[in-house]
Amino acid sequence: MKIFNYALIGLGLFLIGCDTTSTNETTDVQNELSVLLDNDELIAFVGFEDDGTPDLDYTSGIEEDGGFGRIMADTLWPNNDDYRIRLGRTKDSLSREVQWDIDEDNGIAFAHITRTVFGKLRIIAIDSNHAVVDSFVKPFESLFNQSVRFIQNDDENGRPWIVDAFTIGNGKMGDKVSIQQFAVYQPDSANPLYSFNTNDLGNVYISRDSIPSFTFRTPVRFEVSVSNTGPEFPYRSGEAVLLKYGRSRHEGGRSKFSDSGTGFDAIANDNIFTNVWRIHGPGQGHQRRVFMAWFEVIDFGTLYAEDEAVHSEMWRIPYRSVRP
Repeated sequence: MKIFNYALIGLGLFLIGCDTTSTNETTDVQNELSVLLDNDELIAFVGFEDDGTPDLDYTSGIEEDGGFGRIMADTLWPNNDDYRIRLGRTKDSLSREVQWDIDEDNGIAFAHITRTVFGKLRIIAIDSNHAVVDSFVKPFESLFNQSVRFIQNDDENGRPWIVDAFTIGNGKMGDKVSIQQFAVYQPDSANPLYSFNTNDLGNVYISRDSIPSFTFRTPVRFEVSVSNTGPEFPYRSGEAVLLKYGRSRHEGGRSKFSDSGTGFDAIANDNIFTNVWRIHGPGQGHQRRVFMAWFEVIDFGTLYAEDEAVHSEMWRIPYRSVRP
């Protein structure tokens, strides 16, 4: 009888040991994948913040060419042509939750990421002498979602896992405005080089080998379609569209889109915003580098009405600048 009891105890210890090993292996894989989430430049959460409160159109620390990012639109304060606005965004805290789906037998894993950001939006109005005539600060909270696909790496000298593909990152503040679609064209072409819409969010994975790639000094045309459930601020189309780009708040810039019906923008106030953008360089000493693009629609009430909450949506996607 004692022999039988000892056998059961031994079997139980063996099973517990097997379960612990399996759990440890899963934890090790999650740790490895978490390192990739923290360090892979294609999915890094960079470029969200501004360095101070810059103009809506600005560049900082970017290798640029004449005419870059300055082709479209003004940044006037409503009903006063002498005032212009500046906008700065900072984050006070950033947390991340990840739901894992790991299939080691088939060498594939998914991370479904939710980032919670608390921060402040600073808006300043300046006159022609650069004196501040009005300013306010608005707190905001935003949830950013993105999914990442990993595959096991066959290179024995590399990491056991690599980032294979990812969905567009997107986040919302408030509930009034949203991005419906964005597309990239050659300036005079009707056929998009790249195009994404709301149905692609969370569903369409972009391979790391197929991210948008542009040649330094080449002009491209962006079109962003948006919606605004209102009530709309009584100024122009009721919202603005911005492109924030770069690798950090010290190396990047911002460019404003137009819905004025002039230049490359076909119809005024139709909620299809246009920007012709001359691609910046990869940086001195680099042949090619990855940067992050943030496409944003922001309600004019957010920018111009002090008592209005922050209403905005942002889509985040990496792109590559290549030296010819």
